[in-house]
Amino acid sequence: MAWVEHRGAGYRVRLRLPDGTVVTDSIHPDKPTAQLRAKEIDVEVGRDTFLDPRDGRIPLSEWVSIWQETHQAGPATWSAYRSHLRLHILPRLGHLPLTSIRRQHIKALLLDLKAKLAARSAADVLMVLSLVLNEAVEDRRIGQPLPRRARRRRAPHRTTRGHPHPGCRHRRPDGAPHRPDTRHHRRLHRHALG
Repeated sequence: MAWVEHRGAGYRVRLRLPDGTVVTDSIHPDKPTAQLRAKEIDVEVGRDTFLDPRDGRIPLSEWVSIWQETHQAGPATWSAYRSHLRLHILPRLGHLPLTSIRRQHIKALLLDLKAKLAARSAADVLMVLSLVLNEAVEDRRIGQPLPRRARRRRAPHRTTRGHPHPGCRHRRPDGAPHRPDTRHHRRLHRHALG
């Protein structure tokens, strides 16, 4: 069961782990927030979803070493993984503990990659980072996976006639009316008539 202790200017949430060790889960500025976290911990422990806060405090660089020992891939794939880790991921994020890596860190890395690399290469680097972090989730070191890629909103699909809705009566930019592709309509009529 978790409890709250007043410590300095804040309140810390503490709990006893199954092995008897007492650990601090988090520190909060006010007592109600700390009490809420203590209740959340009790629920997580009851559901067996609580993550030992010590497990996620290792730096990403240390986790990558552990991950490399057990992850299986071919020689060419490993060469690419090591290159992405050595050149792009670890210099930027390697010093951060797993629990400290935030979406903003990933977005900043992505902006940096897009300035230096082709879009496909940047996506490959993020894929390797995603593999590493998702394995940390599976190992119960961090609570949730990070997105594999930053999603962009796409413009609606346009037809070859230049308008998003083929049957629309609006004019094209050159002033000509939209005309249906008659070959397509003939094919549809043939199939419909049998």
